This record gives sequence, C-alpha cells and structure tokens, in this order.
Amino acid sequence: MSASIFARVAECADVSRVADEAGNSPQVIRTNYLKRMRPAAAAAEWFAIAPNWPATPEQHPT
Repeated sequence: MSASIFARVAECADVSRVADEAGNSPQVIRTNYLKRMRPAAAAAEWFAIAPNWPATPEQHPT
C-alpha cells in the first residue's frame, strides 16, 4: 500500500484526495508519504506494472 500512496501523491499532487482514497488523514499523507516519489513520470511507471497475461480472462493462468 505504501508504494501506491507514494505514486498517487506524485501522480495527482492532491493530498486530500489521496488521503481519502487511502483511508488516511491529509496530515498522515504529508508526514509519511509526501515527496517520497518524484517526478510524476515515476508514478506512471509504477502504475503501469502489470502481469504479462493473455488478453482474455479465460486464457489467464489458474
């Protein structure tokens, strides 16, 4: 969860929004997560991480 909060703050720069999404207070986001990941491009790369699965769910490994 921490990495997603770092990335989300870097991506949108809206601490109140990220706090609401994460279930934290803006103060907790500011003290624990603000300025940990820069620039926003790093956040985009983090959110782009996904398994290399086939296009349809029927073809996904079980």
